[in-house]
Amino acid sequence: PPTLEAAAAGLPEDIPVYPGAHDMTGMADKMLMFSVDAPLDTVQSYYLQAMQSSQYELLLQTETMQWQKEKLMVSINLQTIDTGTQVVIVWFAIP
Repeated sequence: PPTLEAAAAGLPEDIPVYPGAHDMTGMADKMLMFSVDAPLDTVQSYYLQAMQSSQYELLLQTETMQWQKEKLMVSINLQTIDTGTQVVIVWFAIP
């Protein structure tokens, strides 16, 4: 299941993985990348709601959404691919 792989990548618990995520890869405690079988606007709406529900503040919304919660910065980049949307989530602590 994606949640086990997301946990293995160190994705903070309050950042959701889009339902049905597949082809998941990542770098420990830094980045998670996966594909979803949904259009970009649907995935973007999901993350706008989910991140605000988790008390993240939206700092910037272009091709990449940038969020902050306390000392954690998160960027979520969405890109249209043949089968749907590729999602790249990067997170890091700020001093």
